[in-house]
Amino acid sequence: MTTFTKEQLIEIIKRNITVMDRYPDLVTAQMDLEVYKIALASLEAEPVAYIFKHPAGKLFWALTDESNKEQPDVIPVYADSPAPVVPDEIDVNDVPRAVTYFKTHRDCYADGWNACRAAMLQSGNFRENKNSSTNNFREIAETSTNYPVIPSEVLSAILKVAQDSCRFR
Repeated sequence: MTTFTKEQLIEIIKRNITVMDRYPDLVTAQMDLEVYKIALASLEAEPVAYIFKHPAGKLFWALTDESNKEQPDVIPVYADSPAPVVPDEIDVNDVPRAVTYFKTHRDCYADGWNACRAAMLQSGNFRENKNSSTNNFREIAETSTNYPVIPSEVLSAILKVAQDSCRFR
């Protein structure tokens, strides 16, 4: 019997995932792709905590570093991957009557709903782009323009004129 290391299995699974990705229209290939992704996720999983068995026989949780993981009384604990939160698929009969009475409009509504649902399922995990302009928008606004636009002495003069004109109304 042939034995494989964890690293060899991960490499084989990654290779199979790239092959199955080439066949998006083949149902069996897409099913195999999902199985490979699940297997890869479980092989690459790292423990999130450890349970220590006390000599008195009681179990207790403890976060630890890598130094204690080889002890015989230490049990690794793995986190479960989060389940995707998406709406259920709908058909024409599930579309609200308020959309329209025409069947073609309800078909379009259901198609759009299901396309959005499919995109949500395929999106995977969102990773924040640390270099995004939305992360430091204040800094960009202050450095990319002649901020402040109106010098303070001009602004105070404008405010004085505005207050004077309001008094005469």
